[in-house]
Amino acid sequence: TVTPSIAQRLGIPIVPNLLTASDHIRQGRFDATSVVSHPQGFAVVPGLANPREWDELTSVEAGELVSAFRDEFSVTLAAVHPILEDLAPLSGLEGRFDVGRRVVELADEALVVTAGSPVGLVRALGTIADIRGVTAAPIHVVVNRMPRDRFLRAEWSRELTRTFTPVSLTFLPFDRGLSKSAWDGRLVDRGPFVREVRRFTAELVGTWAA
Repeated sequence: TVTPSIAQRLGIPIVPNLLTASDHIRQGRFDATSVVSHPQGFAVVPGLANPREWDELTSVEAGELVSAFRDEFSVTLAAVHPILEDLAPLSGLEGRFDVGRRVVELADEALVVTAGSPVGLVRALGTIADIRGVTAAPIHVVVNRMPRDRFLRAEWSRELTRTFTPVSLTFLPFDRGLSKSAWDGRLVDRGPFVREVRRFTAELVGTWAA
């Protein structure tokens, strides 16, 4: 990730993070101290502590991280910047988004998360186009904070599939509990949003196990 938002949302330290894990891999000592163990049974590697540190992680190192995570864990999820523009032809140097491009290139599947609005639709199509420029991996689309109105959902889906048909399309409802939990600094453990996320993840993991 570009910023340590995952650490902030889960209430975990921002160190060790991507740079720590990368250093440990290079030193041949990638182990439990290279990640943050979460009480619910998964490991987390927060993003960069400062966005200005993006040039301290190369696309080669990103590939090494992905390989190490695959060796250590049965499932690896990576959050990358939605912009995957290739800036190298403009400067002849590695571009700012090359780390994200490398991670997407190595992904078995891609998940595009966007907002339930016309702007969210346009941004999702832009990200999908960028992904297709890097990989032919299956793409899932998740629409966050989508109104329950069936007409709006059908319209959103229709406009998306006019250009691109994802492997799956999931609408996550607006849930006031999310806003309250953010102010309270806690995770949400119930409500319509959580129920739909659990349903979607169970289906997704089921396809991986098949």
